[in-house]
Amino acid sequence: MSVEPAARVRAFISYSWSTPAHEDWVLSLATRLREDGIDAILDKWELQPGRDPIVFMEQMVTRPDVTKVLMICDRLYKEKADGREGGVGKETQILTAQIYDKASEDKFAALITEKDADGKAFTPAYYHSRQYIDFSDPVRHEERYQELLRWLYNWPQHKKPAIGSTPSFINEPESFSTATTSKMKQAEQFIKADLPQAGGSIADFSDSLLDELVGLRPDTASDGQWDQIVIDSAEKMRPALRNLVQLVAAEARYAGKNFARFIKLFERMGSLMYRPPEVMAWSETDYDSYRVICYEGFLSLSAVLIEEGRFDLLGMALSHPYLIDWRPKGDGPATVTYRVFCQDIESFRRRKDRLNVKRLDLFADLLAETYLSSYPDLTSLNQADLVLFLRGQVVQDSNGWENWWPTTFANKGRSGVAELFARSESVSFFNSWAPKVFGPITVDEFKDRVAKLDQEFRGSWGGLMGPSIYNLANIKNLGSRP
Repeated sequence: MSVEPAARVRAFISYSWSTPAHEDWVLSLATRLREDGIDAILDKWELQPGRDPIVFMEQMVTRPDVTKVLMICDRLYKEKADGREGGVGKETQILTAQIYDKASEDKFAALITEKDADGKAFTPAYYHSRQYIDFSDPVRHEERYQELLRWLYNWPQHKKPAIGSTPSFINEPESFSTATTSKMKQAEQFIKADLPQAGGSIADFSDSLLDELVGLRPDTASDGQWDQIVIDSAEKMRPALRNLVQLVAAEARYAGKNFARFIKLFERMGSLMYRPPEVMAWSETDYDSYRVICYEGFLSLSAVLIEEGRFDLLGMALSHPYLIDWRPKGDGPATVTYRVFCQDIESFRRRKDRLNVKRLDLFADLLAETYLSSYPDLTSLNQADLVLFLRGQVVQDSNGWENWWPTTFANKGRSGVAELFARSESVSFFNSWAPKVFGPITVDEFKDRVAKLDQEFRGSWGGLMGPSIYNLANIKNLGSRP
């Protein structure tokens, strides 16, 4: 931070001539302050022979252009101040009235250079209980000096953030619970501190999240258009989903050892997409709001893991066999791949017919509006959607009917090469992440498989020409550099 001379901070230093070593310490401090732009005023420099020291000290304390006063406190300074002895005693009489004037209370600071046998700072009685800067430990001198500079320049280390706008749900007629927030904050702290309680705290958060999602299940007897009810219900669930995404981001950035608990949570969330056995009368669209949230949730998780470079965790999530309760199994396998979280959502197709709109995919439109400037943003979701789609095509590990469809690609604003694949022009970068996501595969094998997908994919948008996977995945230039 640069300060113009006209705005230069002037600081008077009050101290006791206790010992030659103490005087040298004060002189060294004053010299460094001047080197760092502070106009430090010290009697050794300013008080010439014949000048009245009492008048000088009174002027330094009361002059309006002296904006800061530093009191260097050791045992002798305290004794002289409390006993009103010598020059320090005279200064004390002036300082006391000034310090208790609230208009100038931020003008004074005590710098502690000595403590008693019990570790109590030597401060004058008039300064009792006020904050001070502790220079008594030489090991922490540099840290304290930085603290002093920030105080002198009125530039605190932790600046108060601006007040934001009122959360939208506060003004909504039907507000909803955000009970997961407290659980998320606690788990986030444990994760960042790498504490053993992190795993259990994530489990507590998971229970809270499931309870909240179940509590927000839309009422099938509600009046109104069901497609709108699905959209409104999903919107009320999103704050809990954002908490989940924030916690996944913390796990990806600071730890990773408890990531399996998030996979278990998605298994439990996946069960909400299906009719539980006790429900005898239902429509498939009854559970569409949960299909929205599961798709957004898994896509957001993948986007965050890609942004954090945790392809090891992404590979774990994509290769895990998910056991989803209540899912109709028939004669098929008991477990499914991650592609179970990308379900066909009939409510949006009915909404398109009801509103008679000429849009390719109304769910894609909703995602574009919701995630335009959120975390993760729409660009990150597009990239994750591409990776999840390609994983499903390149790695044939499903039972034949599962597929991840890149819904976000239906938005017009999406174009250009995805960042992950742009960086993969470096074959070493490709090899650092792709095998963790797609399994053992070379650049040439990957390019060959994706090139074969391109034409088939582009013609699968209801008669319209879709985006080119070949271009999005940068197949022409992939692996072209070391």
